[in-house]
Amino acid sequence: MSHRLSRSLEQIRTALAAASESTRERTGKSRARQAFEMMVLRARGYSPDDYYTLRLYERTAGSAEGLMHRREFSRLRYRLNPQQAEVVPFNKWVSALYLETLGVRVPACHGIYHRNRGILRNGQRLSSASDLALLLARMPGGLVIKPIDGAHGRDVTVIVGYDAAHARLKRADGSELTLDQLVAKLDEATDGWVVQERITQHPALAALHPQSVNTVRLVTLCGDDGVPAVIAGVLRIGTGDSEIDNTTGGGIVASVDLATGKCGPAISRYRVSEHAVHPQSGEQIVGFELPHWARVTYEVIRAHRLVPFPRTLGWDVAIEDRGPVILEINSDYYYNHLQLDGESAAVGLLRDTVQPHQ
Repeated sequence: MSHRLSRSLEQIRTALAAASESTRERTGKSRARQAFEMMVLRARGYSPDDYYTLRLYERTAGSAEGLMHRREFSRLRYRLNPQQAEVVPFNKWVSALYLETLGVRVPACHGIYHRNRGILRNGQRLSSASDLALLLARMPGGLVIKPIDGAHGRDVTVIVGYDAAHARLKRADGSELTLDQLVAKLDEATDGWVVQERITQHPALAALHPQSVNTVRLVTLCGDDGVPAVIAGVLRIGTGDSEIDNTTGGGIVASVDLATGKCGPAISRYRVSEHAVHPQSGEQIVGFELPHWARVTYEVIRAHRLVPFPRTLGWDVAIEDRGPVILEINSDYYYNHLQLDGESAAVGLLRDTVQPHQ
C-alpha cells in the first residue's frame, strides 16, 4: 500500500470516528456509504475534512464544483506565495521581531528556548531550567511557549503563574506542572520554542471562553496594485479546559461579517455540531460583535503591506482591551475558513488573481 493511500485511509477513519454518526442521523447515510463517498471525492481533490466541513454529504454529484478543495488551494497558494517569499511568515521568531520593529503590535518575543542554542533577545542564554526560571520571575503576567515552526496550536503551553519557591507553574487550563517537567518536554524537541508575552484578551472575548485566547483569523489578498484587502474572517473559540482555540484542539469557529464584525453560528471540526451560544459559558455567539473591529482590519492590512511579497496570508489576531495584537502570520492557512457558508467571493478572488499567470 502506498504511503499516500495509507494516509488517505487514516484520514477517512479519523473523520468517520468523529462525524459519521451525526451525519447518519441527518442524512440516513450509513458509515460505509459515507466512506465510499469520501473516497470518490478524494479522487477529485476533496479531503475527508471537506466532506463534513463543507457538507458535501448533502450535495448531489457535481454540485461541489464551486467549492475549493485542498488540492486546488495548494496550487493557488504556491503561485501566490512562492517559496522565497515565505521566510518571514513561516518563522514565528523572525516575523514577530520584524513586525515589531515596524511598529505593529505583536506579543513581545522574549527569546527562543533550546537545550543547546537557546537565546534571549538581549543575547543571553535560554537553554536550561535556571535560565527559564529567571525569565519567569521577571514576567508576573505569564508566558506563552510554542514551537517555532508549529501549527494548529499543537504543543502550546500557556503559563499564567509561577511559584518560584517550589518551582511550580500554573497553566491557563488550571493544571500545574513543575519547572523540571516543562523543561524535560521542551528538551525533547529538535527545534526551538518561541517564548512570548501572554496576552490578556478583551473581557467580551474572555467571557466566551477564558482559558484560551480566542482569536480572529483574517485572510488577506494583495492585488496587482500592491494594496492588500481582507477577503474573509472567522472567530476561533476554545471549549472545555483547552488553552487553544483551534478546531483541531476541540475549538469551534464562527464566520465573521467583514462589514460589521458580527459573528454567525459556530461549528466544530467536521461540522459535527453548530452553536448559537457557547456550549460551556452560554454566551451568545450569533450576533457577537468583535470589539475594535475597524482597527483589527486596518492593522492587518497595514501589516500585510509590510510583508509585501506573499500575496495571500492568514493572520491570527488577538484583541485586548486596548486593541488588536497580531499573534502569527500563516502562508498555508486553512482554506475552508473562506467557505464555511458555501461558495464564496473570496475563493473567486484567489482564482481570478492567479488566472492571468496561467
